[in-house]
Amino acid sequence: MDIRLPAPISQIIQASVDEDMAAFLDAWAPDALLSDSHRKYWGREAIRRWSSIEWMGDHVRVTEVRDLAERGDDIVTHLVLDGIYDKQELPADYLGTFLFKICDDRIARLIILPVNGRRLGKMTQTRMASTCFSAPMPAAAAPGLGGPADVEKALTPETARLLAALRGRDAAALGQAFTGDALVNDKHRNIWGRAAIERWAAAEVTGPGLQVDVLDAVGHYGDFVITASFGGGFDRDLFDAFVANSSMSTLQPHRPDALHALYVTPHGGLISQLIVTPVDGSSPITTDPRPLFVGAE
Repeated sequence: MDIRLPAPISQIIQASVDEDMAAFLDAWAPDALLSDSHRKYWGREAIRRWSSIEWMGDHVRVTEVRDLAERGDDIVTHLVLDGIYDKQELPADYLGTFLFKICDDRIARLIILPVNGRRLGKMTQTRMASTCFSAPMPAAAAPGLGGPADVEKALTPETARLLAALRGRDAAALGQAFTGDALVNDKHRNIWGRAAIERWAAAEVTGPGLQVDVLDAVGHYGDFVITASFGGGFDRDLFDAFVANSSMSTLQPHRPDALHALYVTPHGGLISQLIVTPVDGSSPITTDPRPLFVGAE
């Protein structure tokens, strides 16, 4: 399959082969956001430190481009990786979902996730070192924001509609908040289209007594990046089984709620893309053994 990659994506792939850090960083916007293993790196300097340890430091190479879907500035592609890193218990084809946003011929945002919950790399010493260079999301841009209630006042109408559907446990309303060809990635599964999103919502999201509190939010290249607490009647044991890692546990394992990052991309009054990940440091390795969501036949 002949897949033509946008120039900045091709640039980081070639720069990785050449081990050219300057060319690698030139492909990124100065205030770009990278999310890898649910840790967030803001700006070129943080991305350089991450790359020096976990990308170029591990001699990572892209060995295959499986596919590519362009949706405005957003690009979803599946890349097979290789490198000199701990491959114990990893699949032979270390396949990742790469969710790019390209603006002004630079990478403005990249979220790296494994495919279908397949194992992320172990939390090795090098990855632990790189985590020190990650950073929490900047505070919401609107002035005078205090607690969660004030943060929610700064949300876009699309995001407010999404939260209302979540809190109302209304799968149909949640589905209607998305465009017809929208993408949701949850537990590392890509869920495409409004009908599939409604089925996912009915099976896994609109559970009894779900409580959602927005703790932080920031706009970034047209996206809205939110930190939210999910509490109430959801199955905490099942969530803990999902986020458990053989070498690292969640940052706050005894909380009665679960902290998540939501990457929301609005489009024409609706949402075209929603990426849901646990908070920094909790690295899922598998999806639920028998996911409730059933895709289209």
